[in-house]
Amino acid sequence: VYDVWDISRRARIFNSGKSKEDIIIDFTQFVDDGINFLPAFIKTSDVTSNLLVFPGELLANIYDKYGDRLLEQNVRTFLQFRGGVNKGIRNTLMNEPEMFFAYNNGLTVTAEELKINDNKILSAKNLQIVNGGQTTSSIYFAKRDKGSIGDLNYADIELDKISVQMKLNVIEDTDIAEDMKSKISEYANTQNNIQTADLVSNHPFHKKLEDLSRRIQMPAGETGIPSKWFYERTRGQYNVKIRGYSSAQKKRFQVEYPSKQKFVKTDMAKFENTWRLKPWEVKKGAQANLKLLGQVISKEFEKDEDKFKEPFYKDLIAKAILFKN
Repeated sequence: VYDVWDISRRARIFNSGKSKEDIIIDFTQFVDDGINFLPAFIKTSDVTSNLLVFPGELLANIYDKYGDRLLEQNVRTFLQFRGGVNKGIRNTLMNEPEMFFAYNNGLTVTAEELKINDNKILSAKNLQIVNGGQTTSSIYFAKRDKGSIGDLNYADIELDKISVQMKLNVIEDTDIAEDMKSKISEYANTQNNIQTADLVSNHPFHKKLEDLSRRIQMPAGETGIPSKWFYERTRGQYNVKIRGYSSAQKKRFQVEYPSKQKFVKTDMAKFENTWRLKPWEVKKGAQANLKLLGQVISKEFEKDEDKFKEPFYKDLIAKAILFKN
């Protein structure tokens, strides 16, 4: 997708007080007359909720166009088809597509505004899938993978036979939108198989580190080629980045972000808390250490965000290098 960015467009985003441009998803680009919905709420001033039966093919097409921008409030990106849950999703897509609605828990989604006509949703502003990232990614990637189960090839999956249940929450008050999205994400993902590290993915501190890791280049090492460290804010990000690349694109990406320079939230906590001279907290385990450090860093971040800019990030990488050696 090619898109024109000029100085006036940048200025509009800057003046809006937002860090990113709004996404307006026009469903009529994919389906002629919009999507049926059922109001399922006692209307409040903060949030209105609706129930939808969302076509699987439409979900895949939207993900194809907007990608991970739909999952920024999700606590994990795609965890591939190695785990039993995602394998099960793919098996259902292949063997029992008509039963997908019955078997799957569906999606929890937020939006800031809907355009409705004749009881159908025509478009949504800033749609975010806060729960159901694995379902969305599995539907999208399953058909694109090479391979088969028995006599059936993955490419033969019929997405037009798949329906997904969706709980769509509309948060029109922009002042509370981010807080409500974070709460809905946290509560919708409060289940036994979610790691503690996953639940803090959306904290501004971790988003800041992610942004710094994508921008700051490190001095050339033994290879003579400058590279970057890849901070995996949401579990599985690194593999998802290279999943759809050609061999040449994959090599270029891995030169820029060598796999040995990938680190996750629990690694960050281990490097930082060791440097802060708290080995007894580090020894409590990855998840517990992250939680303990997170409580301290959250307060520090809220008090003075300026302390967590480029110098902090470069120091963190230095601590990582020291720790690894």
